[in-house]
Amino acid sequence: MKPEQNNQAASDYSAEEASPPQRDKLWTPVFVFVIAISMCSFMTSQGLNSGTTVYLDRIGFDTTVAGVSAALFSISAAVTRLIAGPILDKRGRYAFCLAGLGILIASTFVCSLGLHMNALLACRVLQGFGFAIGTTSAATMAADVLPISRMGEGIGYFGLGQAIAMSIGPALAMFLVNSDRPENLYLGLAVLSTCAFVMASQCNYEKHPEKLVPQAAHLKKMERIASGEAPATHKLSLRNMFHPGAMRAAIPSLIMGPVFGFNIYFVGLLGTSLGVGNAGIYYTMSAIVMIVVRLVASRIMDRIAPAKLLTFGVVCGLGAYALLHHVSGMGPSPTTTALFFVAGAVFGLYSGVTMPITQTVAVKCTPPEIWGEANALTLLAVDVGIGIACIVWGYVNATFGFGASIFGCMGCMATALLAGWILYPRN
Repeated sequence: MKPEQNNQAASDYSAEEASPPQRDKLWTPVFVFVIAISMCSFMTSQGLNSGTTVYLDRIGFDTTVAGVSAALFSISAAVTRLIAGPILDKRGRYAFCLAGLGILIASTFVCSLGLHMNALLACRVLQGFGFAIGTTSAATMAADVLPISRMGEGIGYFGLGQAIAMSIGPALAMFLVNSDRPENLYLGLAVLSTCAFVMASQCNYEKHPEKLVPQAAHLKKMERIASGEAPATHKLSLRNMFHPGAMRAAIPSLIMGPVFGFNIYFVGLLGTSLGVGNAGIYYTMSAIVMIVVRLVASRIMDRIAPAKLLTFGVVCGLGAYALLHHVSGMGPSPTTTALFFVAGAVFGLYSGVTMPITQTVAVKCTPPEIWGEANALTLLAVDVGIGIACIVWGYVNATFGFGASIFGCMGCMATALLAGWILYPRN
């Protein structure tokens, strides 16, 4: 070989050695559809939860009925997750997801007809049922279609749907319920959940695996089943539902649930009591920051230990609630309003980091055969924590004031951080 050929070969070899390794493909049409399913489903639930309270007020019912309505939705969703997880793993994701979204569409549309109160409350139970099936299915489908090497990054992007829903859902509900016919709330949200159904109809990757990238977790699971490393049939058992790996994610999620509950149900009320004009901007600020954080943090979710990411998130959460505690003792003023909105932005950092961590830990610490149950348990833990918040923080606010509840939330964050350092994997 001539010297110049040797030099060319050496140059080619060096270039090949210097080039970075090819990363597994992340974005596919199926993954985009799954994100859209999550976004539309959560926008529907956010709209139902915030809009139904106003709707009931407009048709002449007091807040007691609104509280019963919210409780029925939450209890129905929580109980359904216990059932949904095992069925997802045994029967598959596609048909079950469509069934859940179909129930959500029907029970929401029927409310637009102007129902008797008992019928409306029954529909709230069905809405919780359909919402829990749809969102548990979507979370499990997201884990299925992602390459394992980029699971944390992908789940971070998947959470964008929820973040967008938090910023758009309540605002859309307020627009619809304050229209000439308040029942338009349910008609509009039924259309939104129909969009989720249409997206879900395009996600039958279980029968059409060619829609997935070769490194997708679902294909790896099928390979394990074909080789005999995993069972071909799934057995329903509490042992699978409460798998130790899933518990590592569920326990911190349960402890953090009351923090999200206070944020959802009582921060707006706190802002109103402080004389903050348009306190809903708090949630908008939080959602905007959450979206930005998800876009940035998703790239490092698979490179940094989850306990370290949780530490960053909790520090931000503590800072946000320290600001809220500070303004809770202030009177109405431009400074109070500004600090209140800043607290919302800082809390967006907390939510943007901590929420994807729990789902990532749940799927990485459990075998793919029980990912439905792992996701269901994690989401159930959050539901239970939020449900506890509705009861506990309501009593504490009325008895001791908002400052005591805020301190309680800060204690929950610190306890969740301790649990994360004990339970989360070290790598």
